[in-house]
Amino acid sequence: GLPTTIGPRTMELNEIIDHAWDNHHDAPDDVAKLLAENAARVGDARTAHQYVQVANHVVGDGLGDWPRAKRIADDALAKVSADKALQPALAEAAAACILAGDTVAGLVYEGRSVACSPATAVVAMVYVRAVAAESLARQNRWDEVPGLFDSAIELAESLEQDEPVARNLAITSNNVSNCLLAMDPLEPSLAPFLEKTAAAAQRYWTKAGTWQNHARADYMLAVVKNRLGKHDDALKHAEHGVETIRTSGDSPVDEAFLNLQAASAAKALEDAQGYARYFERAEGLAASFEKEGLKQWFATEADKVKRS
Repeated sequence: GLPTTIGPRTMELNEIIDHAWDNHHDAPDDVAKLLAENAARVGDARTAHQYVQVANHVVGDGLGDWPRAKRIADDALAKVSADKALQPALAEAAAACILAGDTVAGLVYEGRSVACSPATAVVAMVYVRAVAAESLARQNRWDEVPGLFDSAIELAESLEQDEPVARNLAITSNNVSNCLLAMDPLEPSLAPFLEKTAAAAQRYWTKAGTWQNHARADYMLAVVKNRLGKHDDALKHAEHGVETIRTSGDSPVDEAFLNLQAASAAKALEDAQGYARYFERAEGLAASFEKEGLKQWFATEADKVKRS
């Protein structure tokens, strides 16, 4: 198990939080125990946010034990005074409660987070819904995800400009899209929702991301459109992503995978010359890859295109 002491002294809370992030893949049960045993020591808003956030990730998302994540949030927040800085921690706690099935407690925490800072209330409400939607997507609870996702988007659209919210929703939209793409075969009724999440990722990355984020959003849309048989659209997104890279910087990995999607679309559209051109470009870029994992990923994806 993980130590709770370093030498003769008890671990500081920031050390526990760092331990949790560093070790949760290898020892999630030990990390969960460590977080549960020390939650009641939390006494300030900043630490509370970091503590509840890592507990939600490790215990809730990782181990699937949202009731335990909720208990950790309850303990971590028990002694912290309410002020504006506590809003993010309360929003995390609200999400933990909702995902634990305790809707009433979730509403109470959300209400407290709103009361902490009414001026940024919508930001907190978007966050609660985005966190919950993404976690439900990981659990394949697709009867519940679209409603929460749409609620987060609707609230976000009421804000004039808020880059952190846009970034948060870009990440959520991207992750929900990936969960849907992992479904094989894709439930036909979820196809419109997949298009919606991929389009939302592009919209919010455009507001809050770098040119690399923009190119990767086009890659996601190209993958989605190819998956749904909309190959003309897939080709447009793949080419737009490549153009973004070429006019903005250098990213051979992203460009290689975009060209693979373009090749896939061209093949489906029975454009043999286009297919050969895009595939050759992709292979040429992939020849510069140095990491073994990256080489294997490219080989796997290239093989799928060849066999399609």
